[in-house]
Amino acid sequence: MIIPPNKLSADALAGLIEEYVTRDGTNLAEMGSKADMIRRAVESKRLLVVFDEQSESVNLMTPEDYQKAELAAEQAAEQGDDVTYCEDYSEAEQEWVDQRYDDDEC
Repeated sequence: MIIPPNKLSADALAGLIEEYVTRDGTNLAEMGSKADMIRRAVESKRLLVVFDEQSESVNLMTPEDYQKAELAAEQAAEQGDDVTYCEDYSEAEQEWVDQRYDDDEC
């Protein structure tokens, strides 16, 4: 389920962004610039705030990854499988962050 970022408190959104940025071991010197980049991506909807009902967790993911996850969940439901799909996208998320940070387009 997509959660509009404006429905989160400023502290909750900041905490989510900080957790997302530090997942890959980002050093503190880079954290501010990466957090700003991620915040802009959330504000421009290049990253979505997503609540996963199965794991009861909140994550950031690209719209494309969200669509893939939704499709995987629908297919699993049709097959009777119980899957947690949010973990499948951490590598794709990191690639997205690395590409955006290296391109410095934000």
